[in-house]
Amino acid sequence: MSFHKVAPVKKHRKAAPAPKKAALRQPAKKAAPQAKQAARRPVGNK
Repeated sequence: MSFHKVAPVKKHRKAAPAPKKAALRQPAKKAAPQAKQAARRPVGNK
């Protein structure tokens, strides 16, 4: 049972950084919308 619960967590942690790296590689045009979204979020989310 332990193994079963640990595996998904590891997968999730590994997958998280990937999108961030992809965003950095993408041109500024694709990054702009993300910046707009961040600006829209409440300050408390920082």
